[in-house]
Amino acid sequence: MRFVIALLAIIASPAMAQNKIAVRSGEHGTFTRLVIDAIPPEGWSAAQNERTVTLNLPNFNTLATSGIFARIPRTRLLSTQTSGSQFTLRLGCDCPVQVFSLENRVLVIDIRDPNSAPVTQAIDLAAPPAEQVAQDESTEPAPTEMAAPPVPNLDTIRDRLVEQLTRAADQGLLSLSDTPPEPEDIESMLPEALEISEPAPEIIPTGDTPEVEPRIDIRTAFERPQNYTPPSRSECTLPTPITEGTAVDRYNEYIKVRGGLYREFDTIDRVQLRRTVLLAIGLGLGTEAQLHLEMHGELLPNRDVLWYMAGIVDGRRSGASLPRLSSCDGASGFWSRLTDDRAHIAALYAAEDLETLAEIPPEFRVLMAEHAAEHWLELSMPATAQRAFELAQRTGIPLSAQMQLISAKISQMDGNYDRAERQFNHLAGNSGIAGLQARIGLVEIGLTKNEPIARAAELDLAATAFQMRGTELGRTAIRLLASIRARSGNLSSSLHLLTTSAQREPEMAEIWQHVAAELIIETTVDSPDYARAVLNYADFLPAGSAGDSARIAAAQGLDQLGLPTDADWIAPPTANRAPVPAEESLETTLPQAPAATDSADTPTSLASAQQLIEAGRALRLSTVELISAVGEP
Repeated sequence: MRFVIALLAIIASPAMAQNKIAVRSGEHGTFTRLVIDAIPPEGWSAAQNERTVTLNLPNFNTLATSGIFARIPRTRLLSTQTSGSQFTLRLGCDCPVQVFSLENRVLVIDIRDPNSAPVTQAIDLAAPPAEQVAQDESTEPAPTEMAAPPVPNLDTIRDRLVEQLTRAADQGLLSLSDTPPEPEDIESMLPEALEISEPAPEIIPTGDTPEVEPRIDIRTAFERPQNYTPPSRSECTLPTPITEGTAVDRYNEYIKVRGGLYREFDTIDRVQLRRTVLLAIGLGLGTEAQLHLEMHGELLPNRDVLWYMAGIVDGRRSGASLPRLSSCDGASGFWSRLTDDRAHIAALYAAEDLETLAEIPPEFRVLMAEHAAEHWLELSMPATAQRAFELAQRTGIPLSAQMQLISAKISQMDGNYDRAERQFNHLAGNSGIAGLQARIGLVEIGLTKNEPIARAAELDLAATAFQMRGTELGRTAIRLLASIRARSGNLSSSLHLLTTSAQREPEMAEIWQHVAAELIIETTVDSPDYARAVLNYADFLPAGSAGDSARIAAAQGLDQLGLPTDADWIAPPTANRAPVPAEESLETTLPQAPAATDSADTPTSLASAQQLIEAGRALRLSTVELISAVGEP
């Protein structure tokens, strides 16, 4: 008997389960979705009362709700309850709810975050249809780059514009036309008409700044391409990074907006994408902004401009290029000139750029002041860089180590070495890039003061040159290391370092050749290995006047050491090189070597002359080595 009862229970269980209607659930970025997997019954209804949603589903059997929270968290939806034909939802937030029939196959319930855009065209339960339509049209309109964007209500703006234009026409400032304006013209007026009044910009202290004083800017037509056209007004309107509010609030919004990039069926929301990128730029997250642009940037028409702006806030101004917009006014010109290496352009717009920097909200101003000050410092504009530093300091926000390093470099460039040394010492213990640059700054000050460089500092430079090879910081370390070795009497080691660096980076060979020429000119002849160094590395000297000056200095030094033959050999310019200018000629400083010929009637061939030169050079090198060996203790 018991077996029969158990068998009947097992058979009846699937039948009862088949009578239940499945309720599927899913979690999305900005909404939670429930799907009642059955054809909606006739006369169904739904209503929302604050955080309670009630669905009336006539003739529906029991709903299978046990697996709802297996796939979603209890955040937007806290609990569900079924009672007869009613299905009640208790919400965890003041969330708008949409309930609609999808192709008369299933009933869909969407619970979305407050202030988030609806996923479908269905109306919210808590709002009448007319109000919902108005809300859809006024809440965050799509940008102009989207296809067929909704037209906002411009009646108020149009009335204001008509009033202003009529007043201007009455005063004779313009003439009205019967031709209606183009939509593009109206859109270009919107930012001006909708401009929100900001607090008065911070007043920049006045003073004598050489870079921003009025000047006569003389330029020729050859400095521009012949087909140059000034940027248009639309080109001078760059996207504005989102910088309102605190950094914490903007970061939280960034996380939220980034989670809403994908709509139904994994389509990208262009409005959310653009806002995500602008929030990332405003937070200084340039790499993340470029990542979004690399993945979905083709959806935004101004993708290249946003890419450059993201690189600037990340401190990678070398990878950005907006010089065409350098003549623009305001923020657009400020951003563009940060990528322009022309010193006269930076000096011409320095005062305007400082005013723009003062109008930026404090937290973002500190970030942009750092990049602007570094840019002006590279263009030898320390006074303007100091103004940018003061604008950042006045915000009261703690400055980064990089900004403190810029202040030390300004002091160094102004010749205030004591103050710069204190600032560099304060940062020298930093383990990051700022610490490396501070230690390099201390070495530069020591070389400028002609002070002995500690062995520990020399070893630190060697480690920096190895670790940062291929970068500008590594090259600076190599240059300083070569100067230290040359001053300590080891010119051969210094020139050897430069030649190996040129072999490692052929694109930098010409620069290292000029550094070698400068070291030979600066090194005195009393250096222990002077003769050996200049003779061994004479071929490494550059062509042109710089190389000729180094050869002249080397010839004079060899002549002082009693090696006139070697002086004659190194002095004449080599083949394929411009002759030494008359004022640099050695005729007045070195005796002319007598011409050596076998016979007055028999000219020497070119091959035999080359053999004689090579043999003489080998003999001279052997003589120098012998003299050096005898002179050693």
